[in-house]
Amino acid sequence: MSRHQTFLWSNAQLIPSEATPVESVVVADSWRVEDGKVVALDRHLERFFTGIEPHTRLHESSREFVDAVLGQLPTEGSWFPRIDLIGTGDQWTFRYQLRPRPAVTDWAVLATARLDPRKYPRTKGPDLEALLALRGEASERGADEAIIVRNGYVCEGAYSTVMAWSPDRRTLYSMGPQEPRIASVTESVVADIAHTRGVTVVQERFRPDDLDGLEVWVLSALHGIRHAVSWREGPSLLAPSGIRDDYQREWLQRGAPASVEISGERK
Repeated sequence: MSRHQTFLWSNAQLIPSEATPVESVVVADSWRVEDGKVVALDRHLERFFTGIEPHTRLHESSREFVDAVLGQLPTEGSWFPRIDLIGTGDQWTFRYQLRPRPAVTDWAVLATARLDPRKYPRTKGPDLEALLALRGEASERGADEAIIVRNGYVCEGAYSTVMAWSPDRRTLYSMGPQEPRIASVTESVVADIAHTRGVTVVQERFRPDDLDGLEVWVLSALHGIRHAVSWREGPSLLAPSGIRDDYQREWLQRGAPASVEISGERK
């Protein structure tokens, strides 16, 4: 039976743990596993290691920890594992959570977040609980995702990033580098797919009203690409064109066995 399992890294081993008092999450990452295959796992791990870099004494053990995690990833079924560096009392510990994959959808309703709670907007992990609360507030308004608007511009979703198509569908826009946000692995893969199809990918700031009449996507490692079908009290978004389904298929097809990342020279 698929169930949530938690492990702590201790004495170079993954030790099962029922409950751990977590005071803080320093760095985190997660990815979707389908029958042992993961899309862009190397990029997820690079993002995790980049977050670990300021903690130099943990850097070498972080790679041993990740190799142990990859060695335990299931090769069958649908999963959504998460790795963290957490603060527990007076020490830091690596944690691995093997989680069954939640339900996924191909569309989402958006709502503008009432505030920006992020304290570490470029690092995945420390703000996850605050962002989860933000999504909960959006859910009470009938939305699936809260979109953070900073300085009047779209920044990112609580657990996603935002991309939009030009009316002629020759250009795919991401939300630009001016506003701080987490580097999105899924966005980078979708940009790669677009490039192979001759589509221009541009980073450009957008206000919510600039998205009126455009096809808008929200991207995450769990869902891949979701079409934004509406925005509560926001811009009027274009109905699905079918492009999303095509890109989603290719995104999933780029999944590779996690085993290629274990030990030796990572590929």
